[in-house]
Amino acid sequence: MLRMLVSLDSKPSRLSEQSISTLSKYLSGYLIDVVHCIPEDDDDTTESARIQTCCYYILPCFFLFDRSHKRLKFALIVMGSLITESTASPLSQNYIQYAMDRSNRINAMVSTLLLMHKDAKVQKIISLFKVEMVHI
Repeated sequence: MLRMLVSLDSKPSRLSEQSISTLSKYLSGYLIDVVHCIPEDDDDTTESARIQTCCYYILPCFFLFDRSHKRLKFALIVMGSLITESTASPLSQNYIQYAMDRSNRINAMVSTLLLMHKDAKVQKIISLFKVEMVHI
């Protein structure tokens, strides 16, 4: 679907403000989920799979961010809120699971931000959103 959206959308984006905002919420979660699926750097065969995964799943997001900087801004805001949201209290039984999930989520966000930083176009766009990056 993202690849089709990339094909249909243009620069600047033709989508409405609400569509950009809604899509940004989903892109944040999508990127974090994709990072969980990327194999670790173990050997050369894994590096090939890693590059293919990045190109197939993450590159369309980068195109969308390039076409609408607001999309990236909203995605960064959502990432920041995912870190700070609290759904379990320290006294609940699910707190340990929540803490582990939160740790995994933060690791995935850091990996996502590092991938964004490696892309020259996205890196330039991210530099425009220092406040959102500081919040994360």
